[in-house]
This record gives sequence, C-alpha cells and structure tokens, in this order.
Amino acid sequence: PAAPAAPAVSGAMMYMDLYSYDECQLTPTITTSHSIEIGPGELDIHPAARWARLQKNLVLYDYVTGVSTPATIDFTWTATGEPTRSTYRQSRVSPYSRFTAHYTGVTRDAQLAGTISSGAVNLIAQTSDGWGSISHSTTGSMTRYYQ
Repeated sequence: PAAPAAPAVSGAMMYMDLYSYDECQLTPTITTSHSIEIGPGELDIHPAARWARLQKNLVLYDYVTGVSTPATIDFTWTATGEPTRSTYRQSRVSPYSRFTAHYTGVTRDAQLAGTISSGAVNLIAQTSDGWGSISHSTTGSMTRYYQ
C-alpha cells in the first residue's frame, strides 16, 4: 500500500549556522547564520515520523565576502529508531468558561543526508551525514465562555 500523504506543515522555523574553513589557507571560506521560516510545501513529515524532507530556496548572506547568494537546501531525514509517543490533555472549568487543550506527538531518532547548494556547488560536500530526530505533532485548544 502507498504511504499516507504527509500533512501540510505550517508555522515551522529553522535556524542554520554554516561555517567553512580552508585549513591550507587558514581562512574562513563561508560564514552564514539564518533564522528561516518554512513555508507551505517546503517541509514534509511522515505522520508516523518515518521520514521528513525539507526543500527550501533562500538567499544566504556570507559574512566573509559580504555577498548574498541564492541557495537551495535539500535535506532528508530517515528514521532509525522506534517511535516515542506522547499524549497530553488538559481541561479547566470555571464559572465563566471551559478550556480544553490536547497534544499528541511522535518522535524518532533519524539520520540526516542532503545538500546546501549555491549554483552547482554543494556548500556541505565535505561533511558526513548527520544525526537528529523527526517529530510530528498535533495540538489544539478551545475556550468556551458561558453567559
């Protein structure tokens, strides 16, 4: 059977530091640091956190050269561990209102592979794959006021 469709991700943010150093010349080759908003369709996460993929076009400002350059991030996380699931529910009642909130989520260890490319150059070509985690969660709340 086909894998379930990944839900739309909204409100996601990412922080990226990229620092490259030429050990022969003893100089930095690129230094950049960005907070990046992830838009619709740029991040897909499997509902059971089996995989995730980020594809993002952005402009990187290089503090070494003072130049901004277009770049593309293409990362894939693949789950390597068993899922850890969590659920939280809360309800509060007062004479004037009722508040209800819920959270459900799943997290897995994962291996990261991918590129950060500027033109034909992969800015992270000399690095090994990374490790991290994949999380998928849903949350919601509602307050009902009484008259």
